[in-house]
Amino acid sequence: MEATPADHHKDHNKNAEFIKEIREHKHNMQDAIRRLHDLDLLVKDAILRKDTYAEINDLSDTCEANFCALLEMNSTLPTEIKDSLATLEEMLQSSVPDESADYYDQR
Repeated sequence: MEATPADHHKDHNKNAEFIKEIREHKHNMQDAIRRLHDLDLLVKDAILRKDTYAEINDLSDTCEANFCALLEMNSTLPTEIKDSLATLEEMLQSSVPDESADYYDQR
């Protein structure tokens, strides 16, 4: 049997429908690829932010530890300064002869 013009017209319509579906599918695929690319950028940004927040938390912990050490030092420092000044005063008194020393004239 030979194809009639009506059959040829039906085949042409089927081809046109397939072409239309393929173009829609291509458009959908391109849209999906674009959205996947956007999602990839979003995930990379989230990972970068997560790493940044982790670094900020580490720095915050370090600052808190340093602040605690500073507070501890501040609580003991006045006594240490007072003791150091007393030691220096004692060293000064011992190193400079007073008028009653037998070597006072030789200084």
